Amino acid sequence: MRISIYWWSISAIESLEKKMIAEALDQTRGHRGATAKLLKIPRRSLQRKIKKYQIETQD
Repeated sequence: MRISIYWWSISAIESLEKKMIAEALDQTRGHRGATAKLLKIPRRSLQRKIKKYQIETQD
């Protein structure tokens, strides 16, 4: 039972994180540096998350 609750929590967090990144990228017109600053995370972390969640960006 704990495993399913834990898995659901991780899934929900990742879903929210993906949505926040996508929305921030839209707000900054795809500018990754500005997006990282807006989200208050390192640019490299943002790049890893974009790759992890397969978020489409304007390159």
